[in-house]
Amino acid sequence: MTSGMLDPICSFPQQGLGSVCFVASAPRDKSRMVGHANGYIKMISINALKVTSIYKVALGEDETITCGVYGPSGHNFAIGTSHGTIYLGMMKRDPMSNSQRHNMFLSRVDQVSHGSDTAVTSIQLTSFDPQGCVLAAFDNGQVRCWHSSVSHEVYLKLKDAKKNKRSKKKESYELSEFGETQFDVVDKFDMFENPHGIEDLTEQAADNLRELYGVSIYINTFK
Repeated sequence: MTSGMLDPICSFPQQGLGSVCFVASAPRDKSRMVGHANGYIKMISINALKVTSIYKVALGEDETITCGVYGPSGHNFAIGTSHGTIYLGMMKRDPMSNSQRHNMFLSRVDQVSHGSDTAVTSIQLTSFDPQGCVLAAFDNGQVRCWHSSVSHEVYLKLKDAKKNKRSKKKESYELSEFGETQFDVVDKFDMFENPHGIEDLTEQAADNLRELYGVSIYINTFK
């Protein structure tokens, strides 16, 4: 590949929204979600090559957005912050608008990590059918996986609704359709301690793991 193969086709103005921390692709349409560290979320239409809407996440004091991702079905997305918080969200068309305007709905999930000084560095979502998983990594080396479950009444209701549909393929749902959803930790490990769950970890093996997964720490001495 040479530089001559890549030509700029559009430049989106910064508009003073701050540094960009993630760009997520919506599987259901050709749009992109752009997350800014200071809490602004920008939706961009790839077809129209323009910003369609801008939202603002209500963050805590000194809290910033660190990462974001769409689920594979496109129904839901997740946003992580520097205080170890995860937002689960969805986009729904505004019924009071004559245009294609959408409203953003967010549910803040606190205390997914120990304390507010551990940032979320990466998130992955599965589809929810109705069960699903959320996988999150943190800057202290911890990785956690949650599995969702719904009430028996909701499960039977979805099962009956599926019987009336002709399509037999596996269906995914938007999280708000379930009402109250419980997420339980099903797996967790520390990348800096014993990520492979080795029993009787020797000192040599521990040193090898630290060398394999260790990170460099840089301290800014300029004040």
